[in-house]
Amino acid sequence: MIDVGSSKLAVIAESIAEFRTAALSGDKQIEWFEEDAVDAAKARGFIPGAGQCIGFSTPVVFVEGGGLDSAYIADLYEYVGFPGDIRRQIADVPDRGR
Repeated sequence: MIDVGSSKLAVIAESIAEFRTAALSGDKQIEWFEEDAVDAAKARGFIPGAGQCIGFSTPVVFVEGGGLDSAYIADLYEYVGFPGDIRRQIADVPDRGR
């Protein structure tokens, strides 16, 4: 799993079958898929279509980023590439924590 906020990669399952089984768990749906945040976004009218995602005008890598007030529907591939580019640009900036 890639955490787009921290740009960290983690192994969350050893196989597709293990992933699918774990993904049915309510705890994993909240942890992995942020179901609470998805529900809040849907309630505010953010419902991405195929090839889309919920993006944020202030990227989640910044302390100020990630709030629904800056949310919009984004092209998935463009949006996933953008935080990686930002992360490379700020790689040497000390982390102030979250």
